Amino acid sequence: MHMFNGKRYITFLLFALLFCTGKNLQAQQNANYSSIFTAGEAKWFKRELPAAIQLLQLYISKTGAATDSNDIINANDLLANIYLTKSNYDSALYFSAKCMEALNKISNKRLLPNYYQTKARIYNQLGEMENTILYFSIADSLYAIATEKILRDQGVYTAAALGSIFQEQHQYEKSAEYYQLAVQRAANQPTRCPLLQSLEALANLYIDQKEYAKATPIFYTKLFTEPDTSDYCHVYAYAYLDMGDIHSHKGNADSAYFYYQKAIGLFYSSSEYYKLDAAYIRLATINFKKGNITAAKQFCDSTLEWAYRNNNLKQAIDCYQLLADISIQQNQFESAVLYLQKKEKCSDSLLNLKNLEASNNLYIINKVKEKDQSIAALNFTNNLNQDLIKKRETINYLLAGLLVVLLVLFTIYLNRLRLKRQLDKQNAVAQERERIIADLHDDIGATLSSMHIYGDLAQQVWFTQPEASKDMVAKITVQSKELMTRMGDIIWSMKPPDEEKHSFTARLKNYSNELLAAKNIECEFNIDETLSKKIIRPQVRRNILLIAKEAMNNIAKYSHATTATVVLTRQNETLLLTISDNGIGYHTENTIPGNGLNNIQRRCRQLNGGCSIQSIPGSGVTIDCTFPIATISHTL
Repeated sequence: MHMFNGKRYITFLLFALLFCTGKNLQAQQNANYSSIFTAGEAKWFKRELPAAIQLLQLYISKTGAATDSNDIINANDLLANIYLTKSNYDSALYFSAKCMEALNKISNKRLLPNYYQTKARIYNQLGEMENTILYFSIADSLYAIATEKILRDQGVYTAAALGSIFQEQHQYEKSAEYYQLAVQRAANQPTRCPLLQSLEALANLYIDQKEYAKATPIFYTKLFTEPDTSDYCHVYAYAYLDMGDIHSHKGNADSAYFYYQKAIGLFYSSSEYYKLDAAYIRLATINFKKGNITAAKQFCDSTLEWAYRNNNLKQAIDCYQLLADISIQQNQFESAVLYLQKKEKCSDSLLNLKNLEASNNLYIINKVKEKDQSIAALNFTNNLNQDLIKKRETINYLLAGLLVVLLVLFTIYLNRLRLKRQLDKQNAVAQERERIIADLHDDIGATLSSMHIYGDLAQQVWFTQPEASKDMVAKITVQSKELMTRMGDIIWSMKPPDEEKHSFTARLKNYSNELLAAKNIECEFNIDETLSKKIIRPQVRRNILLIAKEAMNNIAKYSHATTATVVLTRQNETLLLTISDNGIGYHTENTIPGNGLNNIQRRCRQLNGGCSIQSIPGSGVTIDCTFPIATISHTL
């Protein structure tokens, strides 16, 4: 499915709204203010979102209250959709509420279905399908009875949206019913684009059900009736992609290849770039099956380029698996391992993104419900006060009623304050737990995955390629040692810093004895233990330790030094970590920093600090790392 799914689904509805929001049918009372709204609407059309936001908010501030003759409702609805496009759900909800507030102040409710459609889109983004279907259905009903044709025409898009939702839920009969309704409504539209999009969505539904005999006639008898260079070439691009899928499922590789190539050309010409990765991976797969390895790799490169541009990790995962299959077929096991590692990294990133999105959506949904409950509570309180004013004839009764309301509100305030404090504590614990889990996953998960892959490959080639298997076992040994070291660093960072055996000095001396002593390099330590004991946050302790270890590792590898010095001290509101040696040094201006120095600079940035490297050939190297005290510890 792709017609009304994901980004296309969002874009489809956004452009649909443009035909009715901003089409004020009544005369404007103030031409200057109206021109501001028109300019903001034009920026929205061009997707110049910051400029659109600025102009629309300026229009709202200058125009004031909503009336039947101004565009306050349209402006708030457009702002809600702009912020929804930016995934800023709080702001989207705020302007959606402002839209309803404005609608309640005027007699003309013609734009009420726009409000419900925006509300449905917000719930759809948050994964609340029940409310999504409810609000789309309300909007669809209101569009159907609208007196203005420009509003009735929006029924095409609500019907298509409902068809897409039911298709995702595998309720194919309902989905087909709504897509056919969209086709029926689109037949009377002044342009062919809504009709072509609705037909393509219906055909895609049949492809999803593997009913190719129903899908194919739609393409040839209704969609492919105009040159694909027309204004609707973006629709033909998706249609060609669908036709390629049909021929691919039927085993017609050459025909599938032809349609995928045509789809790619139209995706470029219509600027529909976010589907290019899907088309390229299909071409790569076909070439791999046909044995055209060079072409398959070239299309894989294009797939990865557009997958990362479009932030489409799923296509990247499929592409890395295909590259691994190609490498295994060519007995390039090292390359296969690399691609499988990249695949697993993408899979982990995709899983983390989904978990984060689910967590954020749950938080937003709770906020939506909380705001709805707050509005209901405020409405209830307002109605109660009005009843009291009407029923109470004396000032004493009125004061008593107000006192009760104040006490209730004060109690609610105290209760919310208490709950907020509890929630803040829980969030702090949860954040620390998530950080530790992320550290374990990032530092250990990838290594274990690599060891597992090397173990499997070694087992597969143990008898056929014994030397290769020995190399893989050796790599497992090296990686297991590195894993033990990283585990030790993580565990050390969580230990109490005020115990001598867990101090910075003790940890660095142990590392120095293992690394520098073997190179006959004497290491001196000048560490302010009082200062180091105040650094209690595990993440900060570990980053400072790894910076020092990385610098000592560089000294052991490259410096040819006889002495090294590690200094940790405080200068005003800054913590200073200095690692220096008396080695051979180098020309800093002619040398590109390696992974070690890049890692040091990256960890400094993570602590909001800075790093400077000074070196003169023959005079050694000095690395100065500075960190704000406020970032390092709240107790210093």
